[in-house]
Formats: sequence, structure tokens, C-alpha cells
Amino acid sequence: LDKTASRGVQTAIAWPENVSRDWSNASLPQWKGWKILRWRQALGEFPEIVKQALSMERAPQTVEEALTNALFHDGMVAIAPKEKGELMEWNAEPADGSWNKALLVVPDGAQASKVLLTIGGSHSFGWNETIQLNPNSQLFAARLVETTSRVSMAQQWLAGKDSLSQNANAWLNEGIVTASVQCSLSKGSHVEQLDAALLNGQSKLAGRLCLNHDEENTVSYSVFKGVLQDSARSDWNAMIRIPKGGQRSNAMLEAHSLVDGAKACSANIPSLEIEADDVQASHSASVTQLNEEHVFYLRSRGLGESQAKPIMVGGFLESIWYRLPNAYHPQFEARLAKLLEQG
Repeated sequence: LDKTASRGVQTAIAWPENVSRDWSNASLPQWKGWKILRWRQALGEFPEIVKQALSMERAPQTVEEALTNALFHDGMVAIAPKEKGELMEWNAEPADGSWNKALLVVPDGAQASKVLLTIGGSHSFGWNETIQLNPNSQLFAARLVETTSRVSMAQQWLAGKDSLSQNANAWLNEGIVTASVQCSLSKGSHVEQLDAALLNGQSKLAGRLCLNHDEENTVSYSVFKGVLQDSARSDWNAMIRIPKGGQRSNAMLEAHSLVDGAKACSANIPSLEIEADDVQASHSASVTQLNEEHVFYLRSRGLGESQAKPIMVGGFLESIWYRLPNAYHPQFEARLAKLLEQG
């Protein structure tokens, strides 16, 4: 947004009466070894850390991401410990009409930190995250996103030199979600971006992903798998971008959808933008109907249709989170089983 447009948008949006601008009202997660701070406190205690992370952010991919950056009035700054720790879990249900921003910073040489965020509810909100991995650090981060309303979510993943990371999202919604994910890879970094969607009813997911191999010797693997039922719709636009400085990079991009509904539809659009001449980069995409022959096979083995379809859907999606550490598996399996049981 240019300055004129930004001013015009901001003057058109009123602060919701039920949303407090006092950041101290909402509770923060308490994670062993982590420093969890309000933005005002973080700016006072760690101004250089905050400034460095925000200065590295790329331009927003969507208007919603730009608005949340401009208007956020709640959120937190989290600084990971250097020691390897247990899985840190956090449940968040942002207030209706709120704009939220979180910053996660992983220090130099920090070992494998693991974070699981369950976020959603029945409210409309904007949620931006910036995750900065400093050199030689490791991070595994995953989100269970469940909503029945209109939500905007954006993630900026800043992978420092020789860092290793996995970023996973499970989009389990009956609402309307606009999602933006950007990864910036520095020299020697390795990133996996994993996205799974289970959509039903009138739900919609509009996703934009961009993997930027800004420096040499970087590796990325990204996969999206979506299951669409009833009248659900997904649009997944994903790009691998390798400028001239990204020599000897290796990138793979996949996007696959399984449609089970006469009115359900999916559009997977992978693309490559490559300026370097010494790289390996490829992509694949597919959209297919649930195979009735496979359903018939399972039914011939004594399963009812209500049992056969969840088995096929579960098998299609579970390959996403089985790439994550074992600590994540029970939460993902339990939530998927419950949703499939509900139909």
C-alpha cells in the first residue's frame, strides 16, 4: 500500500469497542526457558533484536497482511532458549475484530525448539507472525488453524545462515481464510514448508506461498495437500523464486488436492521464477476426485462408506505431519480423527 492508500484504509476502519488496546489484559503463554513479552516491554528490553527482525521482513503479499502490520494492537515477542526443549503448546482465540502480531526469535546456535499453536474460534481477526532463525539454529513450528469465521493469517519465515527449520500449517476450517506464507533463505539454510487443509461446508482457503532462495546453497521442500468436501474451495498459489545470488540451490514444490463433493473445487498453481543458472528446481500439482473404486474396495472388506472415506482422507493427509517430529503426531492425529468422525 502506498501512503495515500494506507491512510485511506486506516481512516475507514474503526477500532472495535470490545477490543482493548491495553496489551496487558490478555494472558501470555508461559514456556519453560522462553522469554515471552508484550511488544512494549520487548521494545524496551530488546530493541535491537526487535528492530533487526522487523527490518528483514519482506513486503506484504496481501492487503490483509499489510493492514495487520499497520494496525495490530495485540500480540507478543517470544525469544527461544538455546537449549533443546520439550514441545511448547499454546491455544489462542483472538478477540473479534482484533489485529495481532507475533514475533518469534531463535538465537544463534539454538537447538531444536518445538512450538505448536492452536488458533481460531468463531471470531474474525488478523494474525501475522514473523519467525527469525539466526545462524546455525533449529526450529520446528506448527499450527492447527480452526475457524468458522473470516480470518487473515500471514507468516514470514526468515531462515538465517545454515539454519534448519520446518513450518507446518493444518487449515481445518469452515470459515473463510486468507493465508500468506513467505520464506527467505540465507546461505546454507534448509526449510520445509508443510500445509494440509481439510475444508467442508462453504469454507474457502486462499493461500499464497513464496520461497525466496536469496543466497547460495539453500534447500527448500514445500508440499500442500487439501481435501475439499461439500461446497468448499481452495486456491493455492505457490512460487519458488531464485535470484542470481541463489546459485546451487535445490527446491521442490508440490500441491495436491482431493475433491469429494459435487460443488467442491480446488486450484493449485505452482510456479518457478529463476534467474540463477546453477540450480535444481521442480514443481508438481494435481487435483483429483476421491476414487470410488478405492472406496468400493474398502467396503468389500467389510467397511461402511462412513468408515472407508475417512481412512482414505486420513491416509492422504497424514504424510504431511509425519514429516514433523514425533511429539506433534498425537495432536494432529486426534484432531483429524475427530473432524472425520463429525463428517
